[in-house]
Amino acid sequence: MTRTKKTALLVSALAIVLCAAVIVGATYALFTDGEEYAIGVNTGKIDVSGTLTLKSAWSEAQTTGVRDEETISGDSVTVAQGGTVTVSEGNTVKFANMSLGDGAKLQIAFTNNSTIDMKYRVTLSVKSDGAASDFLKSSLTVKTSGEAAPAFGEDSDVCVITDWTSVTAGSSISNTAFEVALPWSALAASESIDEAQSIDLLVKMEAVQDNAYIPQTIDVENEYSGNLVNALRACNSGDTILLPSGTLSWTEECNQAIADKTDLKLVGKADGSTKFGSQDFAEISGKGSLLLSNISLEI
Repeated sequence: MTRTKKTALLVSALAIVLCAAVIVGATYALFTDGEEYAIGVNTGKIDVSGTLTLKSAWSEAQTTGVRDEETISGDSVTVAQGGTVTVSEGNTVKFANMSLGDGAKLQIAFTNNSTIDMKYRVTLSVKSDGAASDFLKSSLTVKTSGEAAPAFGEDSDVCVITDWTSVTAGSSISNTAFEVALPWSALAASESIDEAQSIDLLVKMEAVQDNAYIPQTIDVENEYSGNLVNALRACNSGDTILLPSGTLSWTEECNQAIADKTDLKLVGKADGSTKFGSQDFAEISGKGSLLLSNISLEI
């Protein structure tokens, strides 16, 4: 081969290599090119508060229903019969030495600075670390609108003043007023009481974002005709299941119904009449997803 041909072949080979390099380089760039985009995330907030005030208190005559009413300018009052009503710590109401016919009107004024839609509710409950007269708990009534009704049920220490109410971001919330009283209808129950009675009640306002799930209380006896399996199928994580009295069974269907649910509360009757057999009791006691209350082992 002459020198000229060798040079021509070498140039041709270089040209092929260079072309290949261009092709490889173009392919590499095609799959590695990119852009950067900035995405900012700022959370909204739920910011709602309430101020509880004592508006008035009274003693009511048995026969006429006439109220001897005191208008409140502070956070405590003594009514005509000598009982006292006090609002302290911003949300605790104490009724001491009440007489039949005594009562008080309270009001909550709200401030809503939430930047997202939310929902709220107001409850009245027996304060867990305060005075808790059984007589007062079973006899007190609450009135929001319409007729007064018993404040607390046999198995409940919580009274709902306002149910969950949706509020758009920044919207105002109307004041909530309610009355708590010891009616004359408690006369028969009071005849066995020979000492002064006291009860501390906690007013609580809860708020969550509007599309949040709110744990429910499911009454097996009244809502599901005593069918525990159907009640467990219908419940969601965090719900409370009120059990009927009697001896109940915990079956494999119950296990399947709660397979993907957590923090369920099983609450029996306050009088201790809700029971499970020994094997069933051991089964449910060993489940971390179940919280038990007022449930006993049948012997």
